[in-house]
Amino acid sequence: MLNTLSIRNVVLIEKLDLEFPAGFLALTGETGAGKSILLDALSLALGRRSDVGLVGKAAEKASVTAVFEVDADHAALKILESNDLDVEGSEIILRRTVDGSGRSKAYLNDQTVTVGLLRQIGDELMEVHGQFDQYGLMNAKTHLGLLDKYSNTAPQVVAVEALFHEWKSLEERLRTAEKNVEETKQEEDFLRGAVSDLEGLHAEEGEETKLVERRSMMSHAKKIIEGVNDIMLEISGDSAIEERLYKVSKIFDRLSDALGDRASSYDGFIETISTTLDDLKEDLEGLVANVSEESASFEVMDDRLFALREMARKYKSHPDQLPALLDAYQEKLSMIDNVSNIDALRKQESVACAGYVAAAEKLRQSRQLESLNMKKEIETELAPLKLENVKFQVNFEELAQENWRATGLDKVSFEVSTNPGQPFGPLGKVASGGELSRLMLALKVVLHRDVGSKTLIFDEVDSGIGGPTADAVGKRLKRLGEKNQVLVVTHSPQVAACANQHYHVSKQDHGEGIRTAVDALDNAQRIEELSRMLSGEDITEEARQAARKLMVNG
Repeated sequence: MLNTLSIRNVVLIEKLDLEFPAGFLALTGETGAGKSILLDALSLALGRRSDVGLVGKAAEKASVTAVFEVDADHAALKILESNDLDVEGSEIILRRTVDGSGRSKAYLNDQTVTVGLLRQIGDELMEVHGQFDQYGLMNAKTHLGLLDKYSNTAPQVVAVEALFHEWKSLEERLRTAEKNVEETKQEEDFLRGAVSDLEGLHAEEGEETKLVERRSMMSHAKKIIEGVNDIMLEISGDSAIEERLYKVSKIFDRLSDALGDRASSYDGFIETISTTLDDLKEDLEGLVANVSEESASFEVMDDRLFALREMARKYKSHPDQLPALLDAYQEKLSMIDNVSNIDALRKQESVACAGYVAAAEKLRQSRQLESLNMKKEIETELAPLKLENVKFQVNFEELAQENWRATGLDKVSFEVSTNPGQPFGPLGKVASGGELSRLMLALKVVLHRDVGSKTLIFDEVDSGIGGPTADAVGKRLKRLGEKNQVLVVTHSPQVAACANQHYHVSKQDHGEGIRTAVDALDNAQRIEELSRMLSGEDITEEARQAARKLMVNG
């Protein structure tokens, strides 16, 4: 709900800070006192159209801040989080400024945002119904959700949505599979030839790299063998390293008494060197043998490398990727050879579609049945509001199959006929301004389960009515106020008398110019204001008695 509203330099409002409780709140005042300015300022904070004319005289800019208290699961909080905006506690702060050039800035929780996002949040927090500014229920896109909430069809809606997505998922899989098969058939001859080639080649992943390394080694075979032989001569023969190591070992033996414990460690060094030399000779002998053997198959190796590269060029690939290419071609061919898979998928898609349609048909029947109950309830509310000639209906427009939705088979909209014989039409295009406000009130009273998360504003909902009709309007607003915060701009004392809190809007001369003021009234002040509304500026005792009676009855 709306907790506070702070306005600075908006037309005649220089500085205004208001606190709002829950319940039904009435705003009254003489024509021209500034009630419309107050609503214009609030609309500015909600992201509605800005106008340089809102900036007060001699002011550089106008500013409006609205602070709302919301529940933890409120839709507005989810929008803030999805836009990476900080959310602390349960408060949402909307602020808007307009400078002298008409340029405006928008803020959410003191973070700069687009006016579009501000309006999106504003629409979730407040709903305005007036003679010239209606939205919320005026948007036909909301009607299906409202009908479902009225009808308590949530379990059916969830089931239909799940079946719809299951069907669409299978439909997409089938479409993709059929497309792939069709494309594959067009290149079937190519694929079969390619698979035959690649299977015959028996290419292995990384084979080219290994062949290149071996080929490089074989191209240097002679050089490698000669070098190894030279090394073997150096470490073998009459003056070989082994003979010298033997002589060194004998010298250490003669010194063993003089060296003491060190003699054994020196023996270890000699043994390690000897072992390492043996390992080196063995490895070099193996290298020569391997090179000699590979040299004999050099031509075969070269032919294999050529075959791999030629096949890679033919299929615009890399030699190391030929095994993966074979797998891909075989998989495509399997789609052609396994038509039964497509048939099975087609049957699954058909069954899923039938399941969705059956559930959606049942949901349609539930909605249509409940729409008749809604019609009766709403028309029952219309008669006391002097709208006895207005007829209400829920229109079901069957959608073509390509337009079926997760919400069902129909497009739903609320329609009215305001006079006998007049065709039904959309709410805003058929009803007049005054009728529309009262019609919205009747709808809200019946659909009260939906509006608990929003603050409702009714601007001159009592236009053109009085007496018992105004009393009926007031009582319905009070009923709405039991579960919702409802702000009402009214000229009707019967309506104002039903409010939980009464605010008076007036113009005051502060010496430097006329300014708009808004005051919360206590009981005594409220009786005086209701008396003025009943009798005009000359307030009589009879008017005061009538005001007291209205408050008691309200």
